[in-house]
Amino acid sequence: MAHNQSEVEAVEEIESALGEEDTAREGDIQSTVTALLREAIDHYDEHLGPDQIEATDRYYGRPYGDEEKDRSKVVSTDTRDVTRSQMPSLMRIFFNREHVVEFRPRAVGSIEDYKVKEAIAREQTAHIDRVVTELNPGFSIFHSAFKDAGVRRIGYIKWWWEDKETVTAEEHENLTISDLILIGQDDSIEMELTGTDEDEEGNETFSAILRYTDNQGYERIAAIPPEEIVWTPNARSRDEAEVFAHVREVPEDELVDMGIDPDMIEDKRGGSLRRDAGNTESLSSARQFHNNDSSVIRNEEAPDEARTPITFAEAYVRVGVGDEEDEGPQPTELRMFQCLGADFEIVNGDGEGEVVDEIPFALFTPDPEPHAIVGLGNWDLVKQTERIKTQVERATLDSLAQAVDSDTVVLQGEVNMRDVMKKELSKVIRVRKMGSIEHLSHRFVGDATLPVLDYYDKKREDNTGMSKASRGLDAGALQSTDKQAVARTFDKNQEYIELMAMVYAETGMRDLYTGLLRLSVKHRQGPVIVTVDGQQVSTDPRSWDAEMDLVVNLALGQGTPEERIATHAGILEKQEGYLAQGVPFVDFTHVRSSLDDIARLANLPAEKYFGAWGPQQQAQFQEQQSQQEPPPDPTMALVQVEQMKAQSEVLIGQEKLKLEEMKIRLQDDREREKIARNAALEERRIEAKHKVEIHDAELRAAVAGDRAAMDAQLQTQAAAGGEQ
Repeated sequence: MAHNQSEVEAVEEIESALGEEDTAREGDIQSTVTALLREAIDHYDEHLGPDQIEATDRYYGRPYGDEEKDRSKVVSTDTRDVTRSQMPSLMRIFFNREHVVEFRPRAVGSIEDYKVKEAIAREQTAHIDRVVTELNPGFSIFHSAFKDAGVRRIGYIKWWWEDKETVTAEEHENLTISDLILIGQDDSIEMELTGTDEDEEGNETFSAILRYTDNQGYERIAAIPPEEIVWTPNARSRDEAEVFAHVREVPEDELVDMGIDPDMIEDKRGGSLRRDAGNTESLSSARQFHNNDSSVIRNEEAPDEARTPITFAEAYVRVGVGDEEDEGPQPTELRMFQCLGADFEIVNGDGEGEVVDEIPFALFTPDPEPHAIVGLGNWDLVKQTERIKTQVERATLDSLAQAVDSDTVVLQGEVNMRDVMKKELSKVIRVRKMGSIEHLSHRFVGDATLPVLDYYDKKREDNTGMSKASRGLDAGALQSTDKQAVARTFDKNQEYIELMAMVYAETGMRDLYTGLLRLSVKHRQGPVIVTVDGQQVSTDPRSWDAEMDLVVNLALGQGTPEERIATHAGILEKQEGYLAQGVPFVDFTHVRSSLDDIARLANLPAEKYFGAWGPQQQAQFQEQQSQQEPPPDPTMALVQVEQMKAQSEVLIGQEKLKLEEMKIRLQDDREREKIARNAALEERRIEAKHKVEIHDAELRAAVAGDRAAMDAQLQTQAAAGGEQ
């Protein structure tokens, strides 16, 4: 008995030690996460936040704060001008009918396997394109992220899976008991009886409201304000940061919907760590107060307790999972911590967070710096010229105002000051004597300052690549400019835009598309319908490879859309010629692809003008062609023609011989008839002359005998000659 008691005590001691170790471990994780988050927030508030606020002020053209009373307060808006010039081209590149990024299978295995995987990759690209543009407001999301990047150095897009529950209600009447039993067996239908009645046969019927619940999830994306994203200092990339966090203010009711304990939410009430609370110099306030109007008062008190905001952080931290006593480097794993309140208390995973496989944020920065998360924005490129132009423009306008409305010198006591102070034109000024009033003349300095403005405009164009050509050249810019120079100007500006688009595609777009693909493979529970080459295809994301390669279809210096259309038209002409000649490396799939490219460059739907055609249709077409009689070989046809020609010549020769023989026979017959007629006539003449009857038979017999004797004699002579 004592032995069993000692074992129980030993087990209790071990469990107590393990519990203390877990508690200590949780305490270490909590303190580490809290310290990292505070460090990241301080880093943003001290370094990146102020520059983003200043860039936002410059975008809106707000005063610098050094303006003088009764002097010009104009502000040059170069940051806004450059950003707005870039946006149309960027949005056209990413939202035309071409695939800026697309999935490709890895080059392993046989050619047949690669073709199968290539078809799947096309389906994956079509599905993710649909997620971005149809299931989400992709255009406005990317527009916000690109504008944040251009103005405030960096833009963010977040992706996640969202389960959506849709409830629809329908009223039904004349339901029987059997109907109610069947409806009650369906868990997705909620039934509410509203009345009873009887049918014609006296059976009881029911009226009810049926509520159908449809649970469908889908991939969500959203643009995140830059002030809500923080990371630890000296982070070289998103994945290398010690902490990468999304910190924001979330109303209490939304926190409850996330599954957070209401009691814990209530404990954190009033402990908001709002970096922009009551601070009109925060980035969120700078974005809202368009004119920096201090008369606009923000309501800091929520009208409803359920909408009271509480600080909520979604922090991604790499945590060591090895034993601290082990020597050498420890393995780590990426975890997501949901933290609540000003002290960032961890509320998920029993204080240890959740293991995740990626950080679901895409980052866009227009001019990235090596070994840094954030690069340069448009404000960084133009802030010096913008400030100088503001001063020059103010001085120019002040000079113009002085030249138009010059200062007036009056002799005190000799002039009626009320008349002088009037703002009317052609006014009457009463004086005691002439010469008591004098207007000082000021020279307008615009002829000296306007060239300075042109100089800094040119400098801004050199820094940003955005010139008049990027907005369409005017008539003045085209004067004395040849076609090649205009084309070079367009190409230069287009290259700046294409370089920025390439950076966005290789960084943020790559992360976004690969993340959405993993999300679809992980959460989709059934097949989806996608459009590939204008044809509806059913495919199941659960069978996809989530690690497909991603390629970017942008290249610098591709020329204008018109030039590219002309190039594709030339390729199409070559393809049609090769197809007519039966060249094996060109088929209708290549022709259809060229037509697709031309239609996309013209921003037209190819499926509207051409039917669906892909590898499957091409294979069916070739199979149908093989079942038909093969087309004649040109060489064999030539041989057959030569043979037929020779046979025709032989037949013609034979017919000519037959014709000659017939002619000879006819001529011989005519000669015989002529001789016979002459002999008959001679016979009649002799009979008439000598009155002697000639017997033809006897005469002919005598002639035949004489001929036979002559023939025998000739043969004897010929034989004797041969012997000699």
